[in-house]
Amino acid sequence: MIHILKEMDKVFEGVANNGQILVALDFDGTLADIVPNPADASLPESRLKLLEALNNQPRFAVAIVSGRSLEDLKSRVNLSDVAFAGDHGLEISGPGFHHIPLEAEEFRATVAEIGEALEAALKGVPGVIFEHKGLSMSIHFRLTPPDQLASVLSTIRRITKPYLDGNTLRLVKGKEVVNLLPPVDWHKGSALKWLLELLDSLPRRVGGILPIYIGDDVTDEDAFKEVTDKGFAIRVGRPKPSSAAPYYVNSIDEVEVVLQVLLDNSKSLGIPAHQH
Repeated sequence: MIHILKEMDKVFEGVANNGQILVALDFDGTLADIVPNPADASLPESRLKLLEALNNQPRFAVAIVSGRSLEDLKSRVNLSDVAFAGDHGLEISGPGFHHIPLEAEEFRATVAEIGEALEAALKGVPGVIFEHKGLSMSIHFRLTPPDQLASVLSTIRRITKPYLDGNTLRLVKGKEVVNLLPPVDWHKGSALKWLLELLDSLPRRVGGILPIYIGDDVTDEDAFKEVTDKGFAIRVGRPKPSSAAPYYVNSIDEVEVVLQVLLDNSKSLGIPAHQH
């Protein structure tokens, strides 16, 4: 893996050679620090301003792609003009568009049922946090005492097994979290592909599209795979050879540096505004 800040000339070249640049980022661990309770995560003002400024550049579009629900995401990134893909990409929304795969919509009742069973079974276990998102659900155990972890995980396995066996549920593990998702082949990479196709279909679009994706979690790998051939996939954290991302930054602070450098470069290009 190569540190992206050493390769910014390549990025600038890509920016100069394409009509449209999509900068897509994960939220937790990429824009906001990972905190013990997901409800406490927040986006610093400096990063919010950077995203807004970048999105306001003539040829740039910004998208936030996260496991969080769409509403949760929008409340934390309070920008009306950027695109959002919440719930691991299942719900995509932005200026003038909104998309949910039909099969995901049908999953609401199942996820509510599983959630009820899990909450009853894990009642009273300290540090287990249930995040209900409508189309999916996450069970966080970052704060669970280590000696109770095995029993929490086996309870999750026991309750979800019939649904997994019946192909009515997809289970995805993240950093100290288990995500219960609809049994559809749809992920952050699918959402990114959908957004790129939408950009491509815009009547006034000129030139190619360059995607830049930045993320830190296992669930970001699908998005990395989607952009590797077309643009730049950047992983946040120590270099990880098994990752599909060819590039990396060490920390969230370095993500901010990359965004700032991109913004400065785009301002210096002086390219006429095609459209936003």
